[in-house]
Amino acid sequence: MKTLFRWAFRLLILLVVLAVAAILLLDTVAREVLESQLTDRTGLEVRIGAVKIGLLNPRLTVERLVVYNRPEFGGSPMIDLPELHAEYDPGALWSRKIHLRLLRVNLAQISVVEATNGRLNLQVVDRRLRQSGGPAASGSHTSGGYEFAGIDTLNLTLGTGYFRSLRNPALNETLTPRMTNEVYLKVNSPAAFDSLLNLVLLKCGYNPLPHGNDPAGERQQYWRDKLSQIGKN
Repeated sequence: MKTLFRWAFRLLILLVVLAVAAILLLDTVAREVLESQLTDRTGLEVRIGAVKIGLLNPRLTVERLVVYNRPEFGGSPMIDLPELHAEYDPGALWSRKIHLRLLRVNLAQISVVEATNGRLNLQVVDRRLRQSGGPAASGSHTSGGYEFAGIDTLNLTLGTGYFRSLRNPALNETLTPRMTNEVYLKVNSPAAFDSLLNLVLLKCGYNPLPHGNDPAGERQQYWRDKLSQIGKN
């Protein structure tokens, strides 16, 4: 399951990089550019309610972002992000680094869907991101020539993670961490990020150990094995 959260985090960093790149544009134009760039990078339909860029203060806010699955994965929302707010270090940008003083993330939903042919929606998007130079699931913390240099303060709200199999609905699984405005400091290293992931998984009630013949354990193991395939084909 860590793969899922790493993948989602790198997609958020891509979003920040693209938004910062549009910093001199008017908010309406920036929204259109960001929608277009994300659609091109992911190959998915993207809708954004608003983009607010601070010209005097180094901050940006993306509101009501929804990324939709392709038809073979049901066409439902893959990511529902009511708010992404970032306050960044402008000096670091001159060194082509993304250093976030504050990152506030409200992720209402992320959906992992298995198509009838056994492919995951994340696998398809991961391949597209690799082809377009985006931050793939098993790649480095870089995007568009920018290096990710850490987050001083992370304010995290997480809703629901859905795992849906169109091939075998009996494998459907739901994770509900119910995290609201939880604050984490100095997420600036792989070790710090792994510690955060472990905490999120514990709050989801996710047990990484085998469950014997417990159906819930078998479902979790199935999705863990499926997620491990991301980036390998």
